[in-house]
Amino acid sequence: MKTNKQEMVKILKSSVVEWNAVNYNNVDLSHADLSHADLSGAYLSRADLSGADFSRADLHGADLYCADLHGADLSGAELYGANLSGADLSGANLSRADLSDTNLSGADLSGVNLSDATGNLFEVRSIHCFERVIVYTDTYIFIGCQKLTIDKWFAITDEELSNMSAVALERWRKWEPIIKAIITAYPATPSKENLKLTYH
Repeated sequence: MKTNKQEMVKILKSSVVEWNAVNYNNVDLSHADLSHADLSGAYLSRADLSGADFSRADLHGADLYCADLHGADLSGAELYGANLSGADLSGANLSRADLSDTNLSGADLSGVNLSDATGNLFEVRSIHCFERVIVYTDTYIFIGCQKLTIDKWFAITDEELSNMSAVALERWRKWEPIIKAIITAYPATPSKENLKLTYH
């Protein structure tokens, strides 16, 4: 018998041990209300958690990792005040997620998509300018769908920018000194991401 979303949410909120024992895979928990839930150590790899409400939830040590770097989908998720310390977020999609006041200490952010996310002022920081949300970690800058290392962004050529979009060159050259000054003055706190970083 197939378990529906409401039943899965109930199991997850009541017993992470039971949830992990069943080993749910590729489940749809999109837009689920998991606020204030104790989900520490939960196995949520490959789950669709897009738009889910995790505000003030305890996700420390949660596994949202997938070996092929297509981890859990947390796009648009509400993670305000959530505890993700020590969580494995490798390859997770956190685009448009609200990470305000989220505890990401010791979290693995390698391969994560942070496009248009709201930062937590520590491991993930965000700047709102030229109709974009610019998100940066200690290693990467995300602008729209573009993710490059900080060094690469500040060494990018006019030709590379022109190939991105019709307005990328003009916008970047205008905002580059301001963005560089902000990142230099307020660098992001290092996360586990830099332990696995491979420059390319």
